[in-house]
Amino acid sequence: MSTQVTVNRFNAMVAPTALDVFLSDVWPYQTHFSQAVESPLAELMTLSGLQSVESLVDIPRRAKCRVHYTHEKGRAPETNIAPEEMIRAFKASQATIYVQQLQDTTIRAWCQDVDAALNLVPGTARVNAFTSPPGRGLGWHWDDHEIFIIQVRGTKRWYLAPEDWPRGKGLTADGDDLILTHENGEQERRHIQECRIFDLTPGSVLFVPSDVWHTTATKEESLHLVVNVGRNVPMN
Repeated sequence: MSTQVTVNRFNAMVAPTALDVFLSDVWPYQTHFSQAVESPLAELMTLSGLQSVESLVDIPRRAKCRVHYTHEKGRAPETNIAPEEMIRAFKASQATIYVQQLQDTTIRAWCQDVDAALNLVPGTARVNAFTSPPGRGLGWHWDDHEIFIIQVRGTKRWYLAPEDWPRGKGLTADGDDLILTHENGEQERRHIQECRIFDLTPGSVLFVPSDVWHTTATKEESLHLVVNVGRNVPMN
């Protein structure tokens, strides 16, 4: 695999920002949004395993699948259930299906290119997939690793809090207000208007630094990839 292919693939994820500018001005602490829809992304947009929930649950993977019942308050996620049960949960319960560590040949090639472009240890980048029906997504949370979100099908709205909001113990919605609970238990009232909104359509790419509060809402049936490039996530 040539260096030029590596540059072209990763550049498609951050275009029109040049790779050297992304590395110097964005990575790994600033949010970045790309809607350039560069041609190399067609490799992922047309991947057969990403065209429906039925094909997604059968895609090669290294880790368990998870079902999140985001429309049923209090219902715990389920893991490692049969493919037909995941499809039923998606259609009957409006559940979000989370497939971890995809191992399709094309996706593995993208992981190698991301590692090379970001100068990461080979094997660091991993790709997960989420498919969701219309409605709210997972509640406000942060991840302890950096991620690129690549929208493959449908549209999805992402809400991101400012990077300087502390992780604390929780962030919950109260109308248009957000209640941020600090580590010491004190609560602070913030407003949804302080957050940034990104509407992802097929080919859009959003980079989210670690520790940034975020949540989502799905406008129509959606599938997106999460390229996990956490620098501190142990490999196995």
